[in-house]
Amino acid sequence: MNASEDKHALRNGRNINLRSVVFFSTVLLFIGVLASAFILLRSTTQESNRDQPSLAPPPPEVDLSSVADLLPPDSIQSIDDPQFETSEEAEAFMDPDERVIGLVINGEARAYPIKILSSHEIVNDIVGGEPVAVTWCPLCFSAIVF
Repeated sequence: MNASEDKHALRNGRNINLRSVVFFSTVLLFIGVLASAFILLRSTTQESNRDQPSLAPPPPEVDLSSVADLLPPDSIQSIDDPQFETSEEAEAFMDPDERVIGLVINGEARAYPIKILSSHEIVNDIVGGEPVAVTWCPLCFSAIVF
């Protein structure tokens, strides 16, 4: 390399460094502006929320002695000796799209209609020689089989 090429390379190196400094300074400035705008927007939103009245009043305090039980314990009777129909017999009173809880144990199949379980919530049964408890919660629409 001759002296003029060295000078040219050095000048280009300085330009690259200067360009890098300008680029990173611009990026940092942009990030600072965004952060400032975010902080300003957040504080403005919080101040405007303080000025507005709450839309919902706070809930009243409840005296727990005044709470009444709607159903006493054991008031929902479980089905302890379920009776089953064949699928052909069930066609007479069940809708083909009616939901059931299906269960198969050791090759023995059962279908417990949700319509019936919504009133009783628990069926105690023996399926495939195994004792089972089929439970249904109509409030959360879920089933568990033990």
